Amino acid sequence: MQIFFTSYLLRKIGIIPILTLYGIFLLIAFGTYATYPTITAVLVLTVLIRVFEYGLNKPTRETVFTSLNKQDRYKSTVMMDTFVARTGDYFGGQAVTLLTVFGLAIGSVAYAALPIAVLLSIVGTRLLKHQKFKVQNSEDYIQVADTTDIELSHSVSVNVNGKKILICNTEEGFFAVQDMCTHALIPLCGGFIQGTLISCPLHGAVFDLKTGEVMAPPAFEDLETFKVKIEGTSISVKNPET
Repeated sequence: MQIFFTSYLLRKIGIIPILTLYGIFLLIAFGTYATYPTITAVLVLTVLIRVFEYGLNKPTRETVFTSLNKQDRYKSTVMMDTFVARTGDYFGGQAVTLLTVFGLAIGSVAYAALPIAVLLSIVGTRLLKHQKFKVQNSEDYIQVADTTDIELSHSVSVNVNGKKILICNTEEGFFAVQDMCTHALIPLCGGFIQGTLISCPLHGAVFDLKTGEVMAPPAFEDLETFKVKIEGTSISVKNPET
C-alpha cells in the first residue's frame, strides 16, 4: 500500500491534506462510536483506523522529518514511534478509567476524544505556515534564497508557484532540482550531498544535481532541473511556469 497507493497520493495531493484528514477521520470514528457504542462498531473502526494510520498517516508524517539532518531525523522517528505513541496509549487508557470512575459511560468517553481529533487536523493544516520561501510570482526568474542561508553540501526546499524545488550548495556552485525523489516520492531535502550528487534520504537513490540524471538505483526516472541565477548573494531560479 505504501509503495503504490500512498506514494501516488503524496504525489497528487501532497502531505498537508493527508495529515489534516487523519484528524477528520478520527473525528468521524469517535463520533460514530459515541453514537453507536457496539462491539461491531469498535472492530470496524479499529481496523479502519489502523489501516489509515500505518498505510497513510505514518509514512506521510515521516516525510515531514526528511528536511532534517540524518541524526535528527532518526531521533524524531524514534521519539514519535516509541515515547509519544506509548505515552499516548498509557494516558489514553488511564483517562478512560478515570472518566468511568466519575460515572461517565464507556460510549460517552468517545466524546472526550473529539477535541483531540480536531486538534490533530489543526496541527496538520498549520504545517502550511512553515513552508520556506513560498512565493507567488510570474517573472522569468524568482528570488528564493540567499547564498548565506545554505551551507556547503546542504540544501533548502522552496515553493515556487506551487512547485517544490530543492536549492543545493555544492563544490561546483548552486543547483536546483525538483524536491521529490522519483522513486520514493518523498522530499530530497535532507539527503546526503557529495560533490554534485545527492542521495535520497529513504532508499538511497543517487541523482546528479547538475543534470538530474539517475546515478544509482532504485530510482530510474531523472529529476527535473531548473536554471539558477546568482546576483550578489541572491539566489533566483527560473519560474517553472514560464
